[in-house]
Formats: sequence, C-alpha cells, structure tokens
Amino acid sequence: MHFEIYVPESDQVPPGCAPKIGLPAVGLDFLLDRATAAVADDGPDGNAGTIYSWAAPRGWDPHTMTATPAVQRGDLEPDRYHILTVDDALPTPDQLQRPYVYEGDWVDFGGSLWLVPRAEQLPADAVFRDDGSVRFITQRRFSAWVVRCERTLQETLRAGEWDVGLAVETLVEALQLNYRIPLELTTNVLRLFNTHNVEEPFLRAIGGAHLASLVQRGA
Repeated sequence: MHFEIYVPESDQVPPGCAPKIGLPAVGLDFLLDRATAAVADDGPDGNAGTIYSWAAPRGWDPHTMTATPAVQRGDLEPDRYHILTVDDALPTPDQLQRPYVYEGDWVDFGGSLWLVPRAEQLPADAVFRDDGSVRFITQRRFSAWVVRCERTLQETLRAGEWDVGLAVETLVEALQLNYRIPLELTTNVLRLFNTHNVEEPFLRAIGGAHLASLVQRGA
C-alpha cells in the first residue's frame, strides 16, 4: 500500500493546502509529482491539517495505520509531517517507483530489490566547447547531487574509510531519484539499511565502483 503524508496546520500550510506549496514547505518538494491534497479534520496529532496522497486517498485511521514523525533536517523542525502507513501493507518498491527510472545497480534492501542509480550514469547533455569539440555534462537537475557524490568520493579516498551517516544519506538521495520515498520511510519504517548492505552500494553510487569491487571480493 502506498504511504500518505500528513502535514499539521500552520501559517505556511493551511488545511487542504495545494501540494506545490505544502510539500516544499516541509522539505518534500521531490514528492510533488502526481500528489493530491485533502483536508484532514483529525490527524494523528489530534489536530487539523492536510493529507497528501499519490494513490486512492485513505485518510488517517489510528486502528490500522501508523504515523511516523519527520526527523530534524538542518533548519527543518521534527514533526513537521507524519508518514502514514497501513500496518499490514507497507509500501513496496513497485508501488513507489517513479514512471521513469535511471540506470544503476539492483540491490537487496529489506528483502526487496531496489534500483540504486550511479552518479556517473545519470543523463548528461551534449554541449560544444569553444574549439568546436563536444563534451557531455550532467543535466542541471542532477548536478548538485553528482557534485556531492564526487566530493564524497574524494573525501572517502583521502580518509581511507567511509562515514555510515553520510553513506545512508547518499543512498536515500539515490533512491529518491527512482522512487517516491521520504527519508523516514527508508529507515524508521521499512528499515532498508543495515550493517551488511550499505558500503558496497554506497561506493558504487558515488562513483567508486573499483572500491566496491574490492569490498565484494573481500566479503
């Protein structure tokens, strides 16, 4: 079953607020595609708000559903939204997959296969240099993430080790390119990542395929 997002009433997000305003206000602009909004008279916090859906809306039912609160991310406060999931029908990769996906590696996370893009394989545009030759540069919509991946790879090579927090964040961002999936759903709900399945896909995602192959051979 697909999840829903409940956003409590606020000055920025009044009940029934349109997705193009409400979702970016709580840091979920990557979920805008195909989102619909409905007024929630009684949300999981007992107050009014907005429920955003990507399938047939269900609304909040405390007897059959669980509400998972948002965690703090930078200046974004915790509890700014809740992820609503049906207890006996958690979301699957097929339900969360976007209409168009990007090449990468199929990885077993939480007992299901997920397609994790590689930064080096994301679409690039052909542009002419001043001398008339052609080169390919990463499309603008991916450039910020690709730059972060390149920087992370260099830092990992210099340090000779990888940071688990950064690795999980990078994998979440990679999955969000192919799936409609907020951070808390990957970790606190579906528990996709563990001590045995993070390092290799993380290194492949940021462009360290040669390092990932060493990890695989050493396993």
